[in-house]
Amino acid sequence: MTEVSENPVSEDALISEPETRAEEAVPQDSPSPAENVPDRPSPDEDGYFSNSVIIGDSVSSSLQTYLNTEQEALDGVLIFSIENYAYYAAAMGVPVSYRGVNRNIRETVNTIGCDKLFLLLGMNDVVSGGPEKAYESAMELVGILTRECPETKLFLQGMTPSSIDSSYNKITRDNILSFNRLLKDSAEEKGYCYIDVFDVFADENGYIKKEYAGDHYVHMKSSAGQPWAEALRDPANYYNLPEE
Repeated sequence: MTEVSENPVSEDALISEPETRAEEAVPQDSPSPAENVPDRPSPDEDGYFSNSVIIGDSVSSSLQTYLNTEQEALDGVLIFSIENYAYYAAAMGVPVSYRGVNRNIRETVNTIGCDKLFLLLGMNDVVSGGPEKAYESAMELVGILTRECPETKLFLQGMTPSSIDSSYNKITRDNILSFNRLLKDSAEEKGYCYIDVFDVFADENGYIKKEYAGDHYVHMKSSAGQPWAEALRDPANYYNLPEE
């Protein structure tokens, strides 16, 4: 069982930190999906996530809850679910606590020495400035990590849907989709992989499916954790998959 601890990183921030991960597995030599370059490692292979880190905001807590008990689902990936975290906060150096030490995100990544970093952020950025400003903050962080963590491959997941449109804080279906399009359109040029799981959780109108809606806003029930992990295993949700 993974041990999770909670440490404040800012006035309102909460970090959940697992202390163990499954042993690293060697990716198999199975063929990649047809849409990928031949022999390119694929997320549906055993061991793909074995030396990886996921850093998300509070929306990712349902995925973390699932992975705390089902570590093998993503090869024992190390996951941080940080309340109020955002691309702009990470770019400004708001710390992540790993094994009791607060470091900025690039120092944390280099300390862990992970091969892959999955960022599940964006909601708090859109709340603060809308999709275009959120995208600018994401690209600022991509630039920092590309420069200072050159051995780590970057994966940016698009935002999941909301339960409602809230013009007060800019969380609307259209703003979420706009931000996701901006991330996808820049993936190849900026050198990261884009992951889209929006449709996994969206109903026919583009809002969170009722069976997953957790708080009538943006958070999801713990039952969303398993389909989320399965979506991260599905190469069809990836754009610009990197080579090893």
